[in-house]
Amino acid sequence: MMLEDGLRRAGFDVLLAASSEAAVAAISARAEQLCALVTDIQLGDRTSGWELARFARECNPEIPIVYTSGTCGTNWPAQGVPASQFVGKPFTNDDILGALTALLNDPGKHAA
Repeated sequence: MMLEDGLRRAGFDVLLAASSEAAVAAISARAEQLCALVTDIQLGDRTSGWELARFARECNPEIPIVYTSGTCGTNWPAQGVPASQFVGKPFTNDDILGALTALLNDPGKHAA
């Protein structure tokens, strides 16, 4: 929850999902309202972070995507959506905020 707190302190409204299914439902319901998606690549259930990000981009082609992982970073160039960011674990809140800021301040970086 440290990341959640850091994002809230930075001014973001945070929507957490306990599973990939909950994340898909939240994205489906609020795709145009979401300003970004931060997802781990290994979600521990049937859907991966790669798949979740592709789904988010189908729903909202402009949504910035930040991936995190402790093990899957080498797959990011091949598996990640175009113009996304990858932040390896362990990371700090500032690492995630930096990636989000870079994407949010340059709309061309996250267009599909």
